[in-house]
Amino acid sequence: MSIFALPLARILLSLLFIVTGYAKVFGWGPADKPLINMGMWKQRVAGLKIPGTGDPLPQPDLLAQIVAYGELVGGIMLFIGILSRLTAFGLFVFVILTIVLGHPFWTFADPGAAYMQLGQFLKNLGIMGGLLLIVAAGGGSVSIDAMFRRQA
Repeated sequence: MSIFALPLARILLSLLFIVTGYAKVFGWGPADKPLINMGMWKQRVAGLKIPGTGDPLPQPDLLAQIVAYGELVGGIMLFIGILSRLTAFGLFVFVILTIVLGHPFWTFADPGAAYMQLGQFLKNLGIMGGLLLIVAAGGGSVSIDAMFRRQA
């Protein structure tokens, strides 16, 4: 494997989490008609149901903030390569929850909506595969982790 393949994969994966986390925390789009902001994100999380029960998630406002900030900070940590394996594992768990709570294609009666959610589900499976590679191999040679590993 090239010396830059793993760091590049880590950085490319991190951009997804940085951009979406930033959008949720600080807003995205014009101030008068944002595409997403924390208020919209909280409403979306409040609409999620616990799989199999149909009950709403507990503390949706707090959960929305934890997810948004966790996504942003986790993305930045993965980008820089700080605690790459642990960060990738945390984001891996986050993506599992995103799949189960946010993209349950199996619950949609409309085939078009189900197909759209299936696409999101499969995209997230691909992201999980990339994160598992980071968990297994580490952040690569161009990371904060590698800098401290060389000194030891």
